Amino acid sequence: AETVYGKSLSDTLKKQLYARLLPVIAGGTSVLIPEDLVRQSFQAACNPNGCENWEWQRNIGVACALYKGWRARHHDLSQRRTYPMSLDTQNRSRDYLYGRLIAQAESMEWYALYLQNGKKTPTRATNAERY
Repeated sequence: AETVYGKSLSDTLKKQLYARLLPVIAGGTSVLIPEDLVRQSFQAACNPNGCENWEWQRNIGVACALYKGWRARHHDLSQRRTYPMSLDTQNRSRDYLYGRLIAQAESMEWYALYLQNGKKTPTRATNAERY
């Protein structure tokens, strides 16, 4: 609820959200995830400003989970997709390969910042995270 609506979440809004999500949880894959929730969580994940690092990481996780579930349950059968969490060495699409490349760049930059700070967790986001 906080990922989708942010800090302006009231009790009434939280109850309405739970009432919308309960059929999705209880109904299994036959009940669609509301598309507006997927879009709002995506917007929250794309904007790390104004929140702590752990909150941003949580927002990314929630947005990815909602999108994965939304795609797996899509009403149009031609639009349904499943996304495995393991490395797909056979996938040759440009977006997937660039995603893998930026993940490697983020890992290397994080490690360089880690060493630069005297083996302490970096305090700033890496360039790859910001992009």
